[in-house]
Amino acid sequence: MNNPEIVVIGAGVFGLSTSYNLSLNGYEVLLIDKSFPASEASGKAMGRLDPILGGVGSTLEKANSLGRPDDQKELSEESFKLHLNNHKDLIKSSMIDYDFQSIPTLQIIHSENELTQLIDLIPEWNQKGFNSKIITDQNEFIDSRISNNHIGLVLINGVVFLDSFKFCQSLFKTCEISGVKFENFDVTTFSNTKNGIEIRNKDHIIRPKKVVISTGPWTNFLTEQIGVSIDIKPLKGEMLKVEPFNEPLEFHLHGKVSICQKLDNLLWIGATKSNYTFNSKKTKTAQDELIHLASEIIPEIINNKIVDHSVCFRPMTPDAMPAIGPIDAGKNIWIASGGGGWGILHSFNIGQEITRMIKKNTDISRFSGINVKRLIYN
Repeated sequence: MNNPEIVVIGAGVFGLSTSYNLSLNGYEVLLIDKSFPASEASGKAMGRLDPILGGVGSTLEKANSLGRPDDQKELSEESFKLHLNNHKDLIKSSMIDYDFQSIPTLQIIHSENELTQLIDLIPEWNQKGFNSKIITDQNEFIDSRISNNHIGLVLINGVVFLDSFKFCQSLFKTCEISGVKFENFDVTTFSNTKNGIEIRNKDHIIRPKKVVISTGPWTNFLTEQIGVSIDIKPLKGEMLKVEPFNEPLEFHLHGKVSICQKLDNLLWIGATKSNYTFNSKKTKTAQDELIHLASEIIPEIINNKIVDHSVCFRPMTPDAMPAIGPIDAGKNIWIASGGGGWGILHSFNIGQEITRMIKKNTDISRFSGINVKRLIYN
């Protein structure tokens, strides 16, 4: 397929969702990636679908609240609803079960300031269907393994987890079913001239009518070849999986790190943050930090054997919001990237929204704060 209607570059979760939605809307789509689908951050994420709490995806200098920053709420809440509404159909059509499960969260309260914030946030969370309550009496609590080195906990019901890699494989399968073609293609040169768009590797040239760049933190590798720089940078994260306890952990514990026992029966501990580096080395420093912070929540976890240590690069924007829209005057080169640590959560929404924009040939999104234009700096 040398001259497809649309090429989507990057088979992470945004590229997969975009390819699927474009195909459903009648476009001929070629999805290309230098590796296999979800080989980077999308396939390694903890898979937390949580539209109310902050975390790696939204802990910025301006976001001191434990809750979701105001500018993220609309997109996050609608994205969460799309997951709830679509997961059964996606699993049925792809025949890939991606371990969609509700796990109650226990938010650790470390200070009086956090307690004050949470007292204000809980009525809003309850109104949105995330039944929550503060627990300050240790005797009321149910898991004796949790340290009492805090002033309280918040029990939050309704947060969902999934297996990110299986979710991406499910999306990829539905892409294939809907007619999307996939090709391993390591892009070396990207250009846009009077003769049109050209995507090259060492052996071949693809000349699509339109292209969607969904290469996450590697976005600028392509856009800078056509003179466009976008403020999307790699946020390195390291995560551990450790052996489980004899008695299962029934809660997602959320404090300075997250601890969650998923359906693979392992305890996931995540994640670190190292700004603006593509260094893929697993570090002892990160491993020690994660174990130390996890042991402040559950002291005995320090004895659990480490099973896996992974590294990924999240596509971070200054406001931790996604970046979508055209970057050329002819609206032929599009971006679907950014979003920090919330790519899995936002994936359905981003795929649908960029498809709507392409179909209407508009650079105006239904959601405020996600247009890529805000991030272009030359």
